[in-house]
Amino acid sequence: MLIVQLSLLLVTLYCVNAQLSGIARFDTRNLRGYVRFTELENGNVEIRTNFSDLPFDDALPYHVHLYPVDYRYDPTVRCGASYTGGHFDPTDRLGAAGDRYSEFCSPSNRTACEYGDLSGRYGRLTNGTFTNEDSDLSLNGIQGILYRSVVIHMADGARYVCATIEPTSSLDSTVTAIAVFYGNLISGNVYFFQQDADSESTKIFVDLSPVNTDRNLLTNLGWVIKNSAPGVGSRRGFCSYVGERYNPRGRNVDNCDREDTSRCPEYALTEKHGYLSLTGETNKFFFTEVRGITLSGINSIIGRSLVIELGNRIVGCAAIEVVSAIRVRAELTNGIEFTATQYFPCIATRVSRTDLSSFSRLELQQNGYINGVCDGSATRYDPFVQTSTTRGLRTPDASRLGDLLEQIPSDGESMLSSIPLSGPFSAADRTIWYTAGNLSGCSFLAYDLRDRTDNAFVIRAKATFNNLGFSCMVYFSQLVTGVSYLPSSGDRVSNPNFQSGDVILTDNCTDATDREYRFVMSSDCTNTTEFFNPYEILRQDTDRSLYDQDCDRGNQRRCTVGNNLRQVTSDSVRSYVNTNLELIGAYGVASSGINVQQNGVNCAALEVIGEVSAVYSVDSCEQFNNRLGNAIEYCTGVESNTFLPIECSDDNINADGTVSVAVGMVFTEETDTTQAEECILEFISSGNKLEAFLSIFLMVAISLLMIA
Repeated sequence: MLIVQLSLLLVTLYCVNAQLSGIARFDTRNLRGYVRFTELENGNVEIRTNFSDLPFDDALPYHVHLYPVDYRYDPTVRCGASYTGGHFDPTDRLGAAGDRYSEFCSPSNRTACEYGDLSGRYGRLTNGTFTNEDSDLSLNGIQGILYRSVVIHMADGARYVCATIEPTSSLDSTVTAIAVFYGNLISGNVYFFQQDADSESTKIFVDLSPVNTDRNLLTNLGWVIKNSAPGVGSRRGFCSYVGERYNPRGRNVDNCDREDTSRCPEYALTEKHGYLSLTGETNKFFFTEVRGITLSGINSIIGRSLVIELGNRIVGCAAIEVVSAIRVRAELTNGIEFTATQYFPCIATRVSRTDLSSFSRLELQQNGYINGVCDGSATRYDPFVQTSTTRGLRTPDASRLGDLLEQIPSDGESMLSSIPLSGPFSAADRTIWYTAGNLSGCSFLAYDLRDRTDNAFVIRAKATFNNLGFSCMVYFSQLVTGVSYLPSSGDRVSNPNFQSGDVILTDNCTDATDREYRFVMSSDCTNTTEFFNPYEILRQDTDRSLYDQDCDRGNQRRCTVGNNLRQVTSDSVRSYVNTNLELIGAYGVASSGINVQQNGVNCAALEVIGEVSAVYSVDSCEQFNNRLGNAIEYCTGVESNTFLPIECSDDNINADGTVSVAVGMVFTEETDTTQAEECILEFISSGNKLEAFLSIFLMVAISLLMIA
């Protein structure tokens, strides 16, 4: 009998643990609490709310909204209609009721309410813990709410706070991919979410904008997944060869059913979800597929391409790439370190740290990396211009973002939605100044490359302005992550498709003059009038009024790369983030003969500095060096002794046989980078002189050509 009871207990515990649940956590604007959704065995969803000490006397409306929260932006604006959209209402019950909706919808008449109108269905939000059961909502079905958002309104209906409905399971198991669009017609991202590798449900979140064009032209756009990522030389929107439509299971598109995406070919996004229309300044859409596209297994769409078409014309194309979590850490005193993780922009940052009770000062400063030197007198980082200096308020955003002692929760690992690690307000790679007892010092909130499997590295560059009568250097840093592979065979895709993160720019000039920087098409500063504009954003036929309307700090990809000034908040900011730059690659400003122009007068070349760190599985450093040198000589015609030595010795060999390698590589001879890339890719696919595990490093090496 005891054995039977234990077996039943184990089965019960397993079933409980297997329940799918999602949670919206709130920690901004003096409001803390959560709304939790759990799928029950009977198919219904349990809704549990838990709040205490709400900042208003009135009960508050709350709803499920269409889109996830973008945590890269100010908490006071990211809940707006252009971010989270309207109420989740797949059956259009608001439209059916019209002006009389509030008369019909009530807790006693839930069938008249929108699916997402939680306060209409169950009453407004009040202090305490309350549980309700809903028969319309689901988390992972075709109309699933996982990765949508909950918005809490003030009594008058104004939006107040918001949070993404994220899975309660480990975020480390979540698979996320992205297609990033650059170009002169369309910019933005398309995200793909899968709760874990075994999930049959995949969410698609489309966030695209028109670029300098008549909005009425971008209607009835088809979208399709194709076999290959964009070809060499065609990344960032210029599509050459992307192969045939992706249909690994051989499904017939004539059998496609929007309510049963398992019958549709993988490629057929138009047939499954309808045409896209990009007629607004921002355009968002959210879809769920069940047993349709997948981000895992042999039929994964990762490493393929997403193509947007207007009739027979391709208007946008992007590789579908894995999104890797951004992890940062700062080494403080006495072995104490502060760490933070952002899994992707729609999920709030997580922080995990040891006890900081001995610290009286822990400030994140505006300055980014400046040759490894900290300045304790630098300005505290405050991108959201928080004027309050009062400590002890209930949520972190009540204090300046840079006041980490107030931002960080009191213990353990917690959500911290007020500190973004990507986007135009990113806190990553900035200086931290601390005081603990009688000891003061500084550190950097540096990208944490430990235990990464995506060949991540940080590249740094600087521009030195001479003959100004004072010291003037501008530093740049950028996180670059791995490449895409075809999961069915492990073969390399036709284009490296690096994921380039944000560029942090820090002005270290010693005078107090406000400055602006532009990137100009000149290797020797003889041409300082032509902006670097690889995506042809602003052409002679472009309506300048549309460009001026589109290009700003929050929409940097709708600006020319070279027009850096329009992409920051003001001239007086000495350290800021540019999400539209790449330091290396086909359009890298540090590898394409591009120069930095200062105030339209001075010009200086951008040069790569420091080390590029990576980890590779090789038997010895000698083997690593020989293979790298042979490949570069064969594919580029550049002798291996013309680049800086690879700082690798057998002391770098790890216990597992991998070798930790630091390189500082600058080529000094001219080479056709496109031909060199194609050559190396051919070697990788044929298995001749080069092993596939060196591919990412070699592509970085080729990208650093001609910095002389």
